[in-house]
Amino acid sequence: MSITASLNAIRDLLSRETGLAAQVGVPSRAAEGLFVWPYRLVLTEARTALPRPPGALAEPPRTSVDIPLLVLARPSFTEAGLDALEAALQALMNTSVITLPDGEVGLHFDSRLGTADLATLFAAARLQPSPALELVARTTVARATPVS
Repeated sequence: MSITASLNAIRDLLSRETGLAAQVGVPSRAAEGLFVWPYRLVLTEARTALPRPPGALAEPPRTSVDIPLLVLARPSFTEAGLDALEAALQALMNTSVITLPDGEVGLHFDSRLGTADLATLFAAARLQPSPALELVARTTVARATPVS
């Protein structure tokens, strides 16, 4: 499964469960709806292909990746924006794993960022800080060739 497919699965879940437009990326000032904003990729485990008996299909090397992300609503600081975040919260609390044909995306709430870190992240994106849900998506990515 690709990182993009994992993020799109989260976007689709939010859109389907909340009835709101959702997109992946840095929140736009002009657009309305929910934004899934991945701000980092963290390698959590790299597994090389295991030896197989002769004639058995080889398993591709895999890498587990944590994707810390924020879910934000636009417009923020409005009743509609806070209602959108609450709907997103409910959807995410009701779904701990998204199953796709080529893998799973695990979701869990995680507050890795302190206030200063959040302020720095928003400033780097030239955005006004706003309420957000912070979570981590864990996915496994197949690699075509082993990493040396």
